[in-house]
Amino acid sequence: MEKTTADIGFELCLRQIMNGQRKNHHQPDSEVEAGEVVLGTLVNPVAMSMYSLWQEMNEGVENFLKTVHGSLLPEKKEEVKRLECQMHQLRNRANCAKELFWELVYSEFPKARERGVSVGIRAGWVVVIFKSRGNSLLDLLTGGGPLG
Repeated sequence: MEKTTADIGFELCLRQIMNGQRKNHHQPDSEVEAGEVVLGTLVNPVAMSMYSLWQEMNEGVENFLKTVHGSLLPEKKEEVKRLECQMHQLRNRANCAKELFWELVYSEFPKARERGVSVGIRAGWVVVIFKSRGNSLLDLLTGGGPLG
């Protein structure tokens, strides 16, 4: 199967990230909320670039949907099938970038991987954790309870 322009573009983005040659056009902008515990600041440039790529790809999916939504005609089944395939590919790649980003966060902040904890990324690349249902944050921080 021959590579498409999208395939080549995605691979190029990944190569640029690994070589430190890709600019980050997106950064987290949510502020730390009450009840969240700051673990530290993410400094991994690959993780930051992966976050940016994930956000760009999400925008691409949204733009694709907006562009295509009104133009689909049921009688053009082949065109619909092709566009559905493109959409599936975009979503898979966005999920790939997302999963790689979170894996890099977990590598830098192992406490974020604990059972019963949710993790978030905030403005300034601040990594936070917050209580998931069933565990107290005090137990998480002191090593007691179900996580100890």
